[in-house]
Formats: sequence, C-alpha cells, structure tokens
Amino acid sequence: MHETRRTRVRFVLTNPSEPSRLDDFTDWYDTYAAALTVPGYLSNAFRFENPDSSAGRSSPRYATIYDIVTASVRRTMRRCATHGRRWRSAGRRTRT
Repeated sequence: MHETRRTRVRFVLTNPSEPSRLDDFTDWYDTYAAALTVPGYLSNAFRFENPDSSAGRSSPRYATIYDIVTASVRRTMRRCATHGRRWRSAGRRTRT
C-alpha cells in the first residue's frame, strides 16, 4: 500500500510561454499534472490562477501546490525530473 499522508509540498509558479495560447497551456498543464501525480510520490496537484497577473517573472499567473506523500523527498524530486526529461524529449515543454 502506498503512503497517503502528506510529508512535504512542492510549490511551483508558472506562466504560459505564449500568453496568446492560454487555452493550449491550460490543456497541457492539466495533462502534465495528472501524469505527474502518482500514488506513493505525489498525491494531489492544486492549481490556482491569478487572472490579473501581468505574466512577468514577478507576477506569475499560476501557482500549483503538489502534495508529496513519501518519506524520501529526494526520490520524489528525482522521479519528477525524470518525468520532465521524458516530456521534453517527446517535444513537450515542462518549463515556462
């Protein structure tokens, strides 16, 4: 059985790389977050939007909180990095 109790959180701020493609970014991020939340590593992804954001570095449009549910935060972050590399090699962007 996988651990379900939160041990840490990961807090991520993001902006779409092309504000004119906001719907595409939202669709991509929903798919990415769903693929990244895996039992025993990350259990939830809560995403918040600031629609009044300027989308600059000091004013991100999105904030996401991931619940980490493993005792090994390092292992979870390695898994996230590996997953991100796979997405990038498949032509998807994980950084904005």
